[in-house]
Amino acid sequence: MQAGLWLVVGMLLQACSARSQPPPRAPRAPDMIPHREASPHDDETPLSVSTQPVGEEEPTWPRKPTPPPQEVAPPPVRPAPVCVGDATLPKEKPHRAACCYPARELFAQPIRAVFPELRACYERARDADAEGTVAFKFRVEQDGRILRVCGAADTPLLDDDVVRCMAERLRTVRYDARTDGDVALCGLIQILYPVRFTHEGN
Repeated sequence: MQAGLWLVVGMLLQACSARSQPPPRAPRAPDMIPHREASPHDDETPLSVSTQPVGEEEPTWPRKPTPPPQEVAPPPVRPAPVCVGDATLPKEKPHRAACCYPARELFAQPIRAVFPELRACYERARDADAEGTVAFKFRVEQDGRILRVCGAADTPLLDDDVVRCMAERLRTVRYDARTDGDVALCGLIQILYPVRFTHEGN
C-alpha cells in the first residue's frame, strides 16, 4: 500500500511539473529583407551587406584627442641662381665613357688664381656682415673656354649683384685645350665648385 502511494504521488509530481513548464516557443525567423524582382534599371554593382544585428550600434570607444597641428617653419628662402654668358651652349657630342674623373687639382688651380677678384666682389656686398657659400656651375669647352657660369648663394645676404660679379670673373678663367680623343672618350667637363666667403677676422 505504501509503495503504491509513492507511485501515485510521483506520477502527480511529474504531471504538475510538466504543466508548469511554458510551452516551447517556435524558432524566431531571422530578419528578412523583402525581395523584389530585379529590374533592368538596377545598378549592377553588388551592395555591401552589414553583419551587425538590427537595432545594435557599434560601441563608441574613447578616442585620444587630436593634437593641434604644429606650425612648420617655412624652408629658408634661397636666392635664384645668377647666370652670365651664353644662354644656349653648343650641344655636346656623344662620348664613349659614362664617367671620367680628371685630377681635381688641374681644375681647381685656375679657379684659385681668381680668388682675389672673387674676394673683391664679396667686399661689395650691401650687408657688411654678409657671409655664406656661393656654388658655381659651369662647363669647360674643348678649347678651354668657359662660355656660361651660374652662381647660387645659400643666403640672401649675398645679393645678386655680388654673385653676378663673381660669375663674370670666373668666365675669364682659361683651361688647357683638350684633344679630340679626350673629348670623344670623356666628353666635356662639368664643374660644380662651391666657395665659402667669411670676414677676414673670422
